Amino acid sequence: MERSIAGYLVATAVVVSAYIVAAGVRKACSGNWSWNILVITQGVHPRASLSKLQMFFFTMVVLWVVTAVLVWTGKLTGLSDDVVVLLGVGAAGTVGGKITAMAKGRLSFENWAWLVRKGWIRESIEPESSSRNPEFGDLLRSGGEFDVSKFQLLVFSVAIGAALIYFAAHGEKVGDLSNFDIPGAYLSLIGLSQAVYVGGKAIGPATRGELGAKLNEVRRLETEFVKAVDKSWAESDPAGERNLNTARAAAPEAYRAYRLRAEEAATMVGACIGGTVGEANIEPSFPGQDQNG
Repeated sequence: MERSIAGYLVATAVVVSAYIVAAGVRKACSGNWSWNILVITQGVHPRASLSKLQMFFFTMVVLWVVTAVLVWTGKLTGLSDDVVVLLGVGAAGTVGGKITAMAKGRLSFENWAWLVRKGWIRESIEPESSSRNPEFGDLLRSGGEFDVSKFQLLVFSVAIGAALIYFAAHGEKVGDLSNFDIPGAYLSLIGLSQAVYVGGKAIGPATRGELGAKLNEVRRLETEFVKAVDKSWAESDPAGERNLNTARAAAPEAYRAYRLRAEEAATMVGACIGGTVGEANIEPSFPGQDQNG
């Protein structure tokens, strides 16, 4: 009995220490200290990440079991293939999410610079509400709606984690995880839920690639507008000051073409940053305009 209690205490102390280290690494990355597991496992966005949380949870569970067994028996326990797969599923979900994010495409430097110059964004295309903390609801929502696949993944992950701890303490051969078997149906269910979860990211809202293509078109139309205005003014210099109003009058067709696509792009950018693009910032540049003003 004393040996069991010592194992529980040492394993708990090791897991707590690992948790503190993880929180410290998160602080080093973000500058903010937090004990919230949702904050520790969040991604670059201020939202809770289910795949990272699952990977972190299974890692901590296995760490606790391995440490407790080491104290009880003086030996490292073996890990069954199912336990290794269980750890790999969370890693696969995290990697899959990153690959999906990359597949959605990143903005080119030219488009990013154009957005900053026009004042549509400050530094990043991500939501500016960085002060927002991850919420438990993030784990179960997709696109503002309850996501059954996420719920399924969460509850069965908790159930399997609890079974792993129980088996280590009460199995036929205490602490031997080499014999821990997870029914294939459960592993398939976890894997399928992960696939649906990652797939949901892939078919989510407008991708960076779509936004990049739209911005390429908008920049092209703005260039054509500037050239049309410059040509018109070269042929017939307008009376009075050269400003946006006279530029519009000089090339009305090019202006309308630009505004139509620019408003669409502004809506897409607004959805990405969680805000709106100011009306004045949507207007095109024109020859002689002070770009710093």
